[in-house]
Amino acid sequence: MKLAYPQLQSVLDTEIAGINTLVIENKDFFVQFLNDIVAQIDGMTGQAVLSLDGDIIEISKYVEVLDRFVPFEINKKNLLNKILHSFEKTSLDEEHFEATQKLLIEIENYMDDIAFAESCDIMCTKVSISNLIRSVGIEIRDEYESLGEKVLDYMEMVRAYDHEKLFIFVNFRSYMPDDKLDLFIKSALSKCLKFILIDSAGYEILPSEKRITIDKDLCEF
Repeated sequence: MKLAYPQLQSVLDTEIAGINTLVIENKDFFVQFLNDIVAQIDGMTGQAVLSLDGDIIEISKYVEVLDRFVPFEINKKNLLNKILHSFEKTSLDEEHFEATQKLLIEIENYMDDIAFAESCDIMCTKVSISNLIRSVGIEIRDEYESLGEKVLDYMEMVRAYDHEKLFIFVNFRSYMPDDKLDLFIKSALSKCLKFILIDSAGYEILPSEKRITIDKDLCEF
């Protein structure tokens, strides 16, 4: 994937060796650039352009901005909805269909038994595998030893349950020491995950880093 912006001479290309990092020291431009991306994720227009194999693709569909890491919420609503949809699909496949139907019949019979004791005529109109799966409160087990491991798992789950995305990390280096960040980057690159680091201040350049800097005077180097 390639991310271009009119005020940037360089293009952020995830297909190059290493990891793209963009350091924006000018605070106004930092806010402007990120506002443009987030606005397009929310369905509005903007100047940034995302492309894949030469074709322009929608930022709203293929970009996710990660800017909160304390705490990092892995149980994001959109991801959980994708997982629930996968559960529903699996429950109705050839291997599970018969067991699913038996379970729904058992639930209906159980509710009928309870309703028999009531003084009114009761009907259960929302007995479905979709409602049943959603009622149990499915969550991703949130037990991680490190932030990097947690974020990496999240990225892989988004790809598995949704589709390939470009992840934009905002000031991620403020939360990760260099040795752990370098390990995170190498692990993410080995899994062919697409991501860019954007920081408001410069740090020591890591071995795998391909850095572009916009200084306070908007000079690019």
